[in-house]
Formats: sequence, C-alpha cells, structure tokens
Amino acid sequence: MPARNISSQSFDHILSDLGDDPAIPDPHGIRKSPSPKTIDSQASGYGKSHGINETVAKLDPFAHAQKLPLFIGLVALLGLLLFGGWVAYGAISNHAGDGFQESQNQIAALQKEFTVLRKDLEEEMTDLYEEIEILEVSIHSLKQNKPNVQTKLKPVLLPYEQEMRRWRYLGSSQIGGAEQALFDLGNSHELFAKGALVLGEWRLNAVEKDAVILGHPTGKSIVLKPVKNE
Repeated sequence: MPARNISSQSFDHILSDLGDDPAIPDPHGIRKSPSPKTIDSQASGYGKSHGINETVAKLDPFAHAQKLPLFIGLVALLGLLLFGGWVAYGAISNHAGDGFQESQNQIAALQKEFTVLRKDLEEEMTDLYEEIEILEVSIHSLKQNKPNVQTKLKPVLLPYEQEMRRWRYLGSSQIGGAEQALFDLGNSHELFAKGALVLGEWRLNAVEKDAVILGHPTGKSIVLKPVKNE
C-alpha cells in the first residue's frame, strides 16, 4: 500500500467531522458536546415541514374529490335506511291499528253474547226459584193434610156395618103394593120391606132391580147389588 502525505490541518478536520471517540476518557472536560439548539432546530424544522405537508394534503381539492362519492353514498344509504324504517313503521302501525280494531269488534261481540247469556240465565233462575217455591208450598200442604188423609183412609165403622156388608142381595118383589128385598144373611134368608129397620139403626131406604141402599141416621149408606147366578 503506497504511503500518503496528510497534513495536520486535514487530519484535524477529519477528526472534527468524525467527532470525539467516547472510548477515550476526557477528565478535564476539553471536549465540547454538540449544541442542543442545533438538535432542537433540526427537530423543529422536521416537525414544521411535516405539519405543512399534512395541511397541504388536507387542502388538496383532488383528495377531497376522491372522498366525495363515498360520502354521497353513505348519505344516500342513510336516507334509504331512514325511508325504509319509516315505511316499515307505517305498515306496522296500520297493521296494529287494524288488529286493534278487530280485537275491539270481537270484544264487543263477546260482551253482547255474554249479556244475552246472563239475561237467559237470570230468567231461568227466576223460573227455577218459582218452581222451587211452588214445590215447597206443595210439600208443606201435603204435610199438613197428611193426618186428614190417614183419617179418610181409616174411617170409623158404625155398629153392624161390617156385618151388613157381607150380606148378599138376592132380588126384589112387590107384595100388596109394597116393595121388598130378599137378603142372604149367611146362615138364613130374610125379606125386608122398603123403609123398614133391618139391623140396629140401619134402614132399607131404596129397593131397585139392580141394587138396594141401606142407610144410617149419620148419613152413611151401604149399597148392595144383586148376586149373579153362576
């Protein structure tokens, strides 16, 4: 490698461009650190130039022109969504209104039917109460008249009445213009004239071809019919 001749001034200039070597200690503070103002000024200059570029980019009409269709599309889409929502709300409102009116009509019809049913039920209940009242009155009357019925079913027999009911009427005849009736008394036969006493206070009141009547002063009477020949 050929030798080069470098002057001391050129060497110092090169070293100053390279800067101080941090590996070499400087106990006496001979070295000089670069001025902070220079670094700040460089950073400030970079920041200002970057901000200016952004401002210029924002003010660029071509860039805004590129974003304008996208903005218009978003506005149109928002408008369509709002219009669709309004139409849907109107349809839902109309449907809800029709449904509400139909429900009101059904409720009114049910109320009318309920009123008619309630009226019919009230009438039926009134008729039922009347029938129950009539039935109660009838039962009460039957309870009050029951002893009388028993008395009628079991009348008191007059003397000789049961015996005379066993008599058999055999027929009638006329002797000397007087009507007479022939009876079978069970163990004998007797002939009695009309109006005569037959037994006790019993009297032969009537003599007919088909029947005779035996009467008592109490008003009770016995009717005997002729016995048919077998």
